Amino acid sequence: MGHTTNNVMTVLMRHKGLDLQGAADYVGVHFKGLIDAFLEAKRTLPSWGPKIDHEVALYAMAMENWVIGNLNWSFETQRYFGHARHEIKRTRVVYVTP
Repeated sequence: MGHTTNNVMTVLMRHKGLDLQGAADYVGVHFKGLIDAFLEAKRTLPSWGPKIDHEVALYAMAMENWVIGNLNWSFETQRYFGHARHEIKRTRVVYVTP
């Protein structure tokens, strides 16, 4: 959509010499690594007692919700997928034209 200087896909394509699929694959691998690191850090949190543990758990849940909230917003707005956003959310298929 012309977001050539602030869209992670176009930035990766330009700076790493990737095609569109290569950039998508790169983002997928990177995001999976971030999720894995987050889940491992969450799993190994120490205990500071019931009150603090509860607060830390709420904070971790808020970070998890931020990720899914951002994804949900991306399909509610027409910014990224236009009028096809609901179909794209359902099928997970995006048709790209030059």
